[in-house]
Amino acid sequence: IALRYRHTGDHKEALKYYEETLRIFQKTHPPYHPAVGLTLHNLGTSYMDNKDYDRAIECLQKAFAIRQNSLPTFHIDSAYSLHWMGRCYYHKGEYDKAI
Repeated sequence: IALRYRHTGDHKEALKYYEETLRIFQKTHPPYHPAVGLTLHNLGTSYMDNKDYDRAIECLQKAFAIRQNSLPTFHIDSAYSLHWMGRCYYHKGEYDKAI
């Protein structure tokens, strides 16, 4: 549901569903489960869509940490989290962190 809202441009509604999904997964999965990491990643990209770059970076950092601990080394999903963090830093004008 969240992805549908995000793709139609209703970012506030997407955030609502990603936040609810995260609450459910945090209750039903171990802290470093890939589903928690994926949800944090999606939540972070949705915060970025809303130009809330600080919250986006916070979620993406958590997603990256989970992915580093739960996925194989050099997994593409870890790279995606780094990519989106870099975009957030770029939009904030923090170019040294974006690299």
